[in-house]
Amino acid sequence: MLANQLKRDCALTLLLSLTLCAVLGGCREEREMTSEDREKEARTREQKREREKSERAAHQIEIRRYVKDLQEHIKSKFNPTIASAQFGTISFEIDSNGRPNRVKIVKGVNPEINRAMILAVEAARPLPKPPAFMDDPVSIYFSFDPRVLHSSSRFDDKDRIKETIKESTARLHANSQDKEALANRGRACLAMNDLLSVKQAAKDLNLLCSLEPTEIKYLTLSVRAARRLGDDKGFLELSEKAFKEEPDIENTLNYIEALTYNGKYQEALSACSDALKKFPNDPDLGCMTAYVYLHYDKPLDCLNQCERVLKIEPDQAMAYAYRGDAYTALQNYKEAMQAYNLSISLNEDDEFNYLRRARLNNLLGKFDKAIKDATAALTIDPECGQAFYYRAFANAALGLNGQAQKDKSRAASLGYLLSTDSK
Repeated sequence: MLANQLKRDCALTLLLSLTLCAVLGGCREEREMTSEDREKEARTREQKREREKSERAAHQIEIRRYVKDLQEHIKSKFNPTIASAQFGTISFEIDSNGRPNRVKIVKGVNPEINRAMILAVEAARPLPKPPAFMDDPVSIYFSFDPRVLHSSSRFDDKDRIKETIKESTARLHANSQDKEALANRGRACLAMNDLLSVKQAAKDLNLLCSLEPTEIKYLTLSVRAARRLGDDKGFLELSEKAFKEEPDIENTLNYIEALTYNGKYQEALSACSDALKKFPNDPDLGCMTAYVYLHYDKPLDCLNQCERVLKIEPDQAMAYAYRGDAYTALQNYKEAMQAYNLSISLNEDDEFNYLRRARLNNLLGKFDKAIKDATAALTIDPECGQAFYYRAFANAALGLNGQAQKDKSRAASLGYLLSTDSK
């Protein structure tokens, strides 16, 4: 009887062991399958993210192009009967056929300017049709700030700009003093943003200023050309002249920046103080004041000014950028990084935001991140010498000497040298 009991116990133990092995084996197989599924799912998610990222990038380019077209249509119809040192903003909805509706003043100036803003939109009908992927209707907030209205963006359609240069050049061959062709080629060359094009822009615009000495808008364009050429003396002379003839916000900002470039910090701060009495709530002027404090080696004053700007406009990306610069000067790197992150999140299209963070990442020894930031800056401006400079430094620190040498050569060709090269 004991023998039979023992046999039954052994059989039961064997059965339990086999069952347990089968269960464990099944769990192991299930775990392996789940792991494979997880990997497959992760790949699918990554592919989806890449597709969405690519789609967003394509949409952003299309939106920028659309906004520029909209800007060109409306600004050509903006003809106020009186000059103004201030600017306004209007809002409207635009349907899929380009029809504007519900046009209203968001930020008014005076009855004459307000009426001119409304008439500009009405006279520009039909407006460009919004991209198909945008909502219908699209809500638009349109600023008549002259710096926005007459700006040239690096995101413009390069083929269209080249065509404008070609057409204007043909007209200028027939008549070297064709004022409209000079203006068109000057603006287009500024938009190209490379050194040779900007030199041509400066030449065209200087001639235009001599032909139309009372047209301040051409003088303001000449100021931009001098600034981009790095001609500090010319930048100061032209901006001072434009400021004296028409002290609007753009000419004021240019003049203060030119004073700062030329090391005239006390004069720049005095100009800031006078301008803030006239435009007390202008965020760009507040940021320019912070910029002057930075160059005058007054980071605490810069921080105070940035906080003042952010109370006026909480989403002002440049205020966060200058706040990051001030914290970097004070060696408060954690706060600086947070400020740069916020600045980038608010303006992903400004290469200088990425350059600031790349510089800080290099300083902190985070070279992989510095390379990513410098590369991001180069996707926005492929001719950014400073980005090659920072990336060369990071690659050299990581021992990637081949890539570092390439970046160093490119940086040098664009006017930036690593410190070891200047010895």
